[in-house]
Amino acid sequence: MQDLWFNAASVEASTLMQTAHAAAEKENYPESLTILDPLVQKYPAYAEGWNRRASFYWQMGEAEKSRADCERVPTLNPEHFGAWQGLAVCQ
Repeated sequence: MQDLWFNAASVEASTLMQTAHAAAEKENYPESLTILDPLVQKYPAYAEGWNRRASFYWQMGEAEKSRADCERVPTLNPEHFGAWQGLAVCQ
């Protein structure tokens, strides 16, 4: 399921997500955000882009920004259990 969501937008979006994820694995969340901010602008219907950005915000201690992105995801994909879990954690 997560693999489908990850690759739901385009090859470009998937490649950018992989780059953002690689930066986050090194705990370089600001670099991840420099990738994800324009990604969600270019692909606003890409639920996983919003979800990943929410995760990175959470890891940076930005709970309100994380919650805002988590709230957006179910409007795009109501079955996205990761976003629902993220909302619960933010509360």
